[in-house]
Amino acid sequence: FPVTIWNNATNLKGHYSGLELGYKINRYIDILADYRLVLRDKGQYHRFSLGANYDRKFFNPNFKLSGRLLIQNQYQDYTDQINANKPDESFIYYRGRLKGSYKINKKLDVYASVEPIFRVGGVFIVDNWRSQLGFTLDITKKLKSDVYFIYREDYAKATYNRYFYISGLNLSYKINRNPKRFKPVVNEF
Repeated sequence: FPVTIWNNATNLKGHYSGLELGYKINRYIDILADYRLVLRDKGQYHRFSLGANYDRKFFNPNFKLSGRLLIQNQYQDYTDQINANKPDESFIYYRGRLKGSYKINKKLDVYASVEPIFRVGGVFIVDNWRSQLGFTLDITKKLKSDVYFIYREDYAKATYNRYFYISGLNLSYKINRNPKRFKPVVNEF
């Protein structure tokens, strides 16, 4: 449940919540689906994502390199002051992330990632660029915390660039399906 506050923590701009589902295809590849609802001071928007993630340990069992590709549809359900003639817009984005992580011990990982975000039909080829540093702490086997810092360059505006400095804390809980309850069904004709 991240919250966005502007002007030295005096103005609440909004918050969001979401649900992400993943399915492990094999040892290295996961497929992902994501929904996010963002409630802002000027309205709301919805984001739907589909993608795949590839994880692989290299050189050292504690070092992992991963890549993620997403296609994302974002529906803006309000009129932007800058684009007042374009209410209720929908945008499609392609996102590619490269991430390296290092396991310090059984419970603590540190990581760094870069992620260019491309908007279909946007003003520039790269709409946003996210650089992220952080660490994850396994609180329990299924509960994990993530403390991070993101430097995000936003090139989406035609007349100026924006730069964001984002720090945050994320808690995630993993739900595993019971393999005994979900057996594959084989139909023979």
